[in-house]
Amino acid sequence: MALENRKSLLKIRFIGEELSEKSVPIYDLGESLISVQRLVHKAYLETRGYHKGRQQLSSVERRKLALQISARQKQSDSYLLDAFLASHPILTGIYSTTIGACISEMITAVAVYSKKQIHTMFDSRTKPKEPANSAMEAKLQFIINLYSEVATIANRVNNTSRVTQVELHTQDDFNLEKVQFDIDNRDYIRSLYGEKFTASESTITGLIESLNIARQTATVRTPSGIVNVKMKSTDFAKVRYEAVDDSAVTFKGNYVIQIGKNTHGKLDFEASSIEDVTSTDFLD
Repeated sequence: MALENRKSLLKIRFIGEELSEKSVPIYDLGESLISVQRLVHKAYLETRGYHKGRQQLSSVERRKLALQISARQKQSDSYLLDAFLASHPILTGIYSTTIGACISEMITAVAVYSKKQIHTMFDSRTKPKEPANSAMEAKLQFIINLYSEVATIANRVNNTSRVTQVELHTQDDFNLEKVQFDIDNRDYIRSLYGEKFTASESTITGLIESLNIARQTATVRTPSGIVNVKMKSTDFAKVRYEAVDDSAVTFKGNYVIQIGKNTHGKLDFEASSIEDVTSTDFLD
C-alpha cells in the first residue's frame, strides 16, 4: 500500500527543498518525535481529569500510550506513527482507540497555536465569573500546558535543515484538520513565551503549608493540588497570625498562567481577598 493511502494514528511531515533528497537531521526528528509523545501523554492526563492533581504516568500507562514509527516516506520527510502495542490483532483496536482519543484532543489544542488564537480564546471567555473548574478554564490551562512541546516542534522551522513547514495530522477516522507550522506562526509561538494570562475569578480553599514573608506568598495544599498564593500585605498578616495548623483558608481571586513557566506541578493564584479562616478536616 502506498504511504499516502495508508492509514495511521498520526502523521508528522517535514517540508523543505533539501528534503527532496535528504532526511530531516536526527536531532530535529528526535526532538519532534519526543515532543509528539509528550503531547499525547499530556492529552491522556487531560482526558482522565488529571490536569491539576496528577502530573506523572505510570509505567503501564506509558507503555499503553507509546508510539512507534510504522512507515516513512522521503521527498518531504513523512513519518506515520501508530501505537507500539497495536501489532497484535486483538490489541490493535484497544490501544489505537485509547491513543486516538488523546491525539484527537491534542490536535485540537495544538491548532490553537498554529492558528494564533491563544489571545482570542482568553478574550472570548464568558464574563463575569465562571467557576474555577469550568470546562473553559480547564481547556485553557490544558492548552497553555502544551506550550513547551508545541514550541519545540515549531522551532524546527528554518532550523538546521531549512525546513519551511512542519505538519501534524491524523490519517484515521477522526476527521480533524491538519496542523501546520511555518515561519509566521513559529514567530508567534516564540512571542508568547513569558506572557501571563489571568483566569476567571474563583475561590480556593486549602491548608497553609508554608509562608514566604519576603514575597507575601503562601504555599497552600488544596484537594486538587499545591497552589502558590500571592496576597496583599494585610491578608498575608491575617494568614500569618490567625491561621493555625488545622486552619483551612478560603481565598478569592484568580489563577495566573504564565506561558512557558515550569510550575513543577504547582499553580499560581493571586488573591484579592480572604473569604474565611476556619478549622476543618476538609482534606480528610
